[in-house]
Amino acid sequence: MIRALVLAFALAGAAEAQPKKPPSPEGEWTFKSSVMPDECVLSGDMAVRKSASGFSCSLTASWTCKTGPSPMITNTQQTCTATQKGREISIASKVGKILSTQPVGMEQVMQGNYLADNFAVTINEAGDEMDGRSFDPANQARIKFRRKAELIS
Repeated sequence: MIRALVLAFALAGAAEAQPKKPPSPEGEWTFKSSVMPDECVLSGDMAVRKSASGFSCSLTASWTCKTGPSPMITNTQQTCTATQKGREISIASKVGKILSTQPVGMEQVMQGNYLADNFAVTINEAGDEMDGRSFDPANQARIKFRRKAELIS
């Protein structure tokens, strides 16, 4: 009986010593960057799904810059892939469509000039936030992703 208890405690301790599997980024997210030097902020929504090679995702992003009396805004639809190594996640995007711009009528110009939004983030242990950097050749900013609350019916 005592041997069984000792063995049970030893096995329990060994199970706790194993590293915990990091949370998956699969799900629905919102994101927002810090203000960049050019007075721009990136925000939007992202959906991440499991795929054969890691994760596939789609995002809608709004790039808002305070320039002059009215802001410049570019709204995009993008596809992306995400790879996860431990808690580190890399997200590489491709611009699919410029949805709208402000001032109106700049969609064609932005289609050729808008750079895809890419991210290097770390998912927290609870799996409800990802924090890191948004980057492209022109800008880098802190970015925070928050998991959307799932509705229960």
